[in-house]
Amino acid sequence: MKFKSRKIALIACSLFLVGNNLRADELGAPPITRETLYGVWEAAPPGTYQVWRMELNRTGPSYLSVTLGSEDLVYQLVSSDVRNGHVKLRFHCLTDRRLYGYPRGHSDDLNYVVITGKGQASERFGGSEASVGMRYRSIDEWESTQMTFVKPACTRDLTRSSKKSEALIKRAKRNQFPR
Repeated sequence: MKFKSRKIALIACSLFLVGNNLRADELGAPPITRETLYGVWEAAPPGTYQVWRMELNRTGPSYLSVTLGSEDLVYQLVSSDVRNGHVKLRFHCLTDRRLYGYPRGHSDDLNYVVITGKGQASERFGGSEASVGMRYRSIDEWESTQMTFVKPACTRDLTRSSKKSEALIKRAKRNQFPR
């Protein structure tokens, strides 16, 4: 039950922040294009305490980073396909995960992450429901995890918003009169 309420709260916060960033006079962003894909995107899957951060650049290399357990991972974009709001991004790990995992070895697919999804984006704002596919450990099969990526990066705002909400409740408790 505790995990489910955390998951609902994180999803609600993410949707609030994405919606809060849109201007009242905007109808909504169009489907993602190659041009609107550029920028910093983040996903914070519920119940994981992880932040998946993508920095997609117009020129030069693009990256994805995440900490999985004790592994601080950085991936570089090796291919991308963007059509009609559908996105497929393939990243390769900058360190060879086969050398550090247990058991050692296995196929090179341990070093890849593939993100596929569909979404909307403008140059400043965006949201994408995506499937993140990878092998988390060498003994695991290829898995896909659903995530919501948003642009601009929002996790720092979540901390500030959470602390503000906590302070508001404390102030409300202090101002309550016994009935």
